[in-house]
Amino acid sequence: MRWWNRFFNNHASAEVDTGESQEVELALAIKGALKELPRRQHEVFVLRHWHGFSTAETAELLGIDQGTVKSQLKRAIDKIKTLVE
Repeated sequence: MRWWNRFFNNHASAEVDTGESQEVELALAIKGALKELPRRQHEVFVLRHWHGFSTAETAELLGIDQGTVKSQLKRAIDKIKTLVE
């Protein structure tokens, strides 16, 4: 399960309607938060989570180490979570 699904499920409001409108709202909030990320974190996040590339594929595309991909992705997710909350 992708981190944003877990995040959404953990932070969904107590309202009865936790349907599509909240999912759209979360997606828009994530897109807005992406604008706040440094370029490398943005690239890594988009390649890994929106385009579905593996860590190795992302590293090869960007010409960086797999460890760098992992650390940049962790930083990106942490910042997005902070901005979305």
